[in-house]
Amino acid sequence: MAKALYDLTDQISDWKLLDEIFSSKELIDVLSSPTISMDKKWNICDNLADKTGMNKLCNNFVKMMCKIGEIDEMQDILLAYRDRWDREHHVIRPDVIVDSEPDQKLLDEIEKIIKEQYPEKEIQMNLTVDPEIMGGYIIRVNNQEWDRSYDGYLKQLENKLSRR
Repeated sequence: MAKALYDLTDQISDWKLLDEIFSSKELIDVLSSPTISMDKKWNICDNLADKTGMNKLCNNFVKMMCKIGEIDEMQDILLAYRDRWDREHHVIRPDVIVDSEPDQKLLDEIEKIIKEQYPEKEIQMNLTVDPEIMGGYIIRVNNQEWDRSYDGYLKQLENKLSRR
């Protein structure tokens, strides 16, 4: 289904709008409810399209997902859509965990590490603050992880000492 949606529109702005709309669990519950008629569901879709500026092709896709009873899969579809868009547009979205708000020097250091591994990619970091790592940072990209946190160093030291 993500391929079908991508074939309809490969505009990331359409994805962002749909992602924002379908982040509402209540909306998904309503559109997937067997007790609500298809006419009412389609009216909801039309009203959403009018209020948000959703294009007609996306609106028709949403209606079709309601009709076939798969509207509850929209979040997974949108995730797959973004993954495909990222691949085709050479974007990488590393998850970066820091202990506090980072300064520009730290962000540049993290970006340099990522750029060394992915030189052809545009980097769009997903930054999370987690004080439990006690300092430093953790970078996760695809199946790779760079743990430069104090917590990570302590765990490595513990592993070395316990092997003796």
